[in-house]
Amino acid sequence: MAGEKIIYDKLAALDENTLLNEAALAGLLDVHPRTVKRMEENGHIPRHFKLGVNNCWIAGKVIDFFQERAREAQEKQESANEALSRHMP
Repeated sequence: MAGEKIIYDKLAALDENTLLNEAALAGLLDVHPRTVKRMEENGHIPRHFKLGVNNCWIAGKVIDFFQERAREAQEKQESANEALSRHMP
């Protein structure tokens, strides 16, 4: 999990309006550019936009996407915990 914090720190250190091409985003996420494509196809990162021939992302939008997914996961876990606690003596 320590690697994930480093990834987030790298993104967070950027200005929120920084444009990232596929190679730059792959570097920040420490994955191969093909993995970035798969992550996008699977909904693990936001959709890109085209800037010329390049697939691009805005750093702040990527961070927002990750934060929203984290909130959703936390809410889901809290809901599951509440449901479980209702069935506990």
